[in-house]
Amino acid sequence: MPDSPVKAKFISEREKAIHIERMRADQTGIENKTFKREQMMEAFRDPKTWLMFMFNIFISIPNGGLTNFSPLIVKGMGWTSQQAVLLTMPSGIVQTISSYICNGGVFLCAIYLPGKQVRTGFIVFGILVGMIASVFLYTLPLHAYNSRLGAMFVSYFYLGPYVVSLGLNAANTAGHTKKVTVNALIFIAYCVSNIIGPQFFKKEQAPLYVLGMASILGSYVLSLISIGFYCFYCLYENKRRDRVDAAATETVHQDTDFKDLTDMENLHFRYVF
Repeated sequence: MPDSPVKAKFISEREKAIHIERMRADQTGIENKTFKREQMMEAFRDPKTWLMFMFNIFISIPNGGLTNFSPLIVKGMGWTSQQAVLLTMPSGIVQTISSYICNGGVFLCAIYLPGKQVRTGFIVFGILVGMIASVFLYTLPLHAYNSRLGAMFVSYFYLGPYVVSLGLNAANTAGHTKKVTVNALIFIAYCVSNIIGPQFFKKEQAPLYVLGMASILGSYVLSLISIGFYCFYCLYENKRRDRVDAAATETVHQDTDFKDLTDMENLHFRYVF
């Protein structure tokens, strides 16, 4: 895929101009691959960076734990090793459903409810579904095999919120160097969380893995808190920028639309949430 509309060979010059003009409203600028140290440092100073970093650590802890230990959890419910492997297959279906519901919801709202801020709402919805499932997984007795199995499947609902958060992060970060830096931090957060997740599953706690189940529940709670702070920060920043724009004596949109400015440098940038 081409990295910018300017380099897309499959569209005409007129279509390129139209596409670039549509990018004007986003205020994200046209990609400039020159490394800018000040943008990298801004990424480290931006509260949004660390709120999203923490969110990605928390939301991916269930992935690290369940992906590695779900066959052992299912086996501990009374099934054989072969049956346990087969019974982990529906988890992929739940992840797909979660992704379609959360991302499809954002897509449909963008079409039928333009201008409405719904992305965080779908992230919260996905988190709540996974959180409720993890509560049952943590509290149901061991002999409730079918109920525990169903709760474990629904605990995989984290994928939808995770994918929506990636789009949210991309839409709220401007400036090529800053965007690359933030994306690198998000990837590090994902890797770290997948290392952390399995550490809560202690061999001596099999087959219930009480600490592991508690870590899944706790990660959903912390994900909800961190994305809540992220949403409120974006809302606060948008209102502050609206006040600055209203107090300005003249508009300078033509000077900022296509420059490689960061979202903090460009006061006409508005965050989505």
